[in-house]
Amino acid sequence: MTGLNIVNSIINDETKKPPMIDFFPTHKGSATPGEVSVNVTPTENHLNTNGTVHGGYAATMLDSVTALAIQTLQGPNATVGTVNLTLNYIRAIMPNTSLKAIGRVSAMTKTHGFAEGELIDDEGEVLATASACCVLIRGS
Repeated sequence: MTGLNIVNSIINDETKKPPMIDFFPTHKGSATPGEVSVNVTPTENHLNTNGTVHGGYAATMLDSVTALAIQTLQGPNATVGTVNLTLNYIRAIMPNTSLKAIGRVSAMTKTHGFAEGELIDDEGEVLATASACCVLIRGS
């Protein structure tokens, strides 16, 4: 399976999702070469001590979609691993808010992929952004 096939099978619940997703459930997503989008809704289980959604939630969502966007461009038996993730928190995220997490590839080299990500609410407000660098891991 190509990277795009793998990502689409995860998004469409056609294959077992990584256990981490149990803590960060997604619904209704799409993947095309170089871009991934998933809908998410943080709950009270994701709150910090201030009563807003913990920044780690945004970091996890943006890490996931940026890495998956890069994964869509990989061939069979290849994967990616995050080397660097830089986040910008723009607005507080409230629980039970429908969000869209989007990752788009910005550049590829022979050894690394680079992607940008956004976490957006239903009104189109950007709540957080990220830039990621992932190492390309070729399988045998």
